[in-house]
Amino acid sequence: MPSNSDSGTKTATAGGTRDTLATISSAGNYLLKVDTKNMVLGDEILLEIYDKVLTGSTSARAYSATYAHVQDEDVKISIPISTVFETIFYLTQEAGTARSFEWAVVDMS
Repeated sequence: MPSNSDSGTKTATAGGTRDTLATISSAGNYLLKVDTKNMVLGDEILLEIYDKVLTGSTSARAYSATYAHVQDEDVKISIPISTVFETIFYLTQEAGTARSFEWAVVDMS
């Protein structure tokens, strides 16, 4: 049964600075949900998920998606990522004025 692993509201740092939403160190199947309702013309965000393959590995990008301007479908949902060691969820506002984003990491395990 899905459960909320972590969530919050993040005001993005405009100008391309990567903001960490959550770092998960428990094995499971996770997905990221981000509400983009506050985006306007000229805004652009990048959502990324990094995953660690082996216990001694460095986390590397496993998923990314870019969204620009006003969105017809506000809630963005990533693909599920199965992890054993570590998963990091990022949001980067690459263009526009800093916006506030509601987000959640859902454990699908």
